[in-house]
Amino acid sequence: MMRIYRGWLVTASTFVVLFVVFGLSNSFGIFFNSLLKEFGATRESTSLIFSIHVFILFISGAFFGRLSDITGPRKVIGLGIVLISSGLLISSFANEIWHLYFSYGIIFALGAGAAYIPSVATMQQWFVKRGGTAAGIANAGIGFGSLAVAPIAAHMNITMGWRYSFMVFGLLSLIVLVIAVIFQTQPGDISSKQARFHLVDLIRSKAFLLLFTAILLGDMSIYISLGHIVPYAIDRGIGEVPASTILGSIGGAGIIGRFGMGYISDTLGRDNGLIKSLITCLLGMGLSLIWLIFARVYWMLMLFSLVFGFTYGGFVALLSPIAMVLFGRDNLSSIIGTLYAATGVGALIGPTMAGRLYDSTGSYLISFIIGGLSSLAAAGLVISLRKTNQEMAAV
Repeated sequence: MMRIYRGWLVTASTFVVLFVVFGLSNSFGIFFNSLLKEFGATRESTSLIFSIHVFILFISGAFFGRLSDITGPRKVIGLGIVLISSGLLISSFANEIWHLYFSYGIIFALGAGAAYIPSVATMQQWFVKRGGTAAGIANAGIGFGSLAVAPIAAHMNITMGWRYSFMVFGLLSLIVLVIAVIFQTQPGDISSKQARFHLVDLIRSKAFLLLFTAILLGDMSIYISLGHIVPYAIDRGIGEVPASTILGSIGGAGIIGRFGMGYISDTLGRDNGLIKSLITCLLGMGLSLIWLIFARVYWMLMLFSLVFGFTYGGFVALLSPIAMVLFGRDNLSSIIGTLYAATGVGALIGPTMAGRLYDSTGSYLISFIIGGLSSLAAAGLVISLRKTNQEMAAV
């Protein structure tokens, strides 16, 4: 009987974790208008829920990553499961918008961070030659989650309201994630000994600073889009359910992007292939956001969702294998968690800024221009990272 390599089981488990965590997180835009009406809030204050959520999710990664390196991934992911379910259930009882800042923005986000970072890093540690492919498969969970959860969330929001939707999602996430965490184990040579981790040495390196800043700028673009594409489409006269399919299509295209760019990067070679693929993704994200400025009808928005989704998916999938190539396998949860703090900063700035600009100008024009230019600037930084990596390899 053929035995399945343990790393692929860990990859499947990580796929499920990411499906649940980001399927729920990225569906926030579905409930955006309902929350606006419920609390009589501005777009800026409503966007702040999502911004706090993503900021906490990723900024907590350094802590949970280090905790996972010390105690092992199962305990940390288990804590995350409890927090995810609790955060969603508490959110369903919110009476003021600031209640959601705490329950959805902090509790749910802490749970998501505790589940996400250790699972991704643990999966990556099982692969040396096929890390890009494995990362693409696991990170496809984000795309499948967005594709599947968005229309379900839209239907539930219409038929039962946002409160009961949050309650149902909180209970379902508990059941599914408990099953997935069973398979989260580290390779024996990693779990038995971890090299001492020095954060200061890491953040002083040129490669880290370039990659950190590129992630920050790229994720500003991503979360401007994810947080505001549904209300932008509705402003263009598109119905709530068709608008949700635009968000879902970003997830669907992201699935192909994760698989495709992960495989392509392995084919081109681990070092240069990964970096060239990342540059391509950032260029695609930037140009598609510029296109969004001119999108007025459904097909134009769908075209945006397909291009942006593909390149955004590839961008996300390539980050963990690039981190392992640049910084090694030891303490990878700590390293990825520290790097992904950049996502938290970008996610806090992007959607909140877009909400404030909309409230003051009545338009998303400036926000989409900033988002597009941010991704293009990030591509320039990764080009510099490629040169730095070549110089390091030559020493």
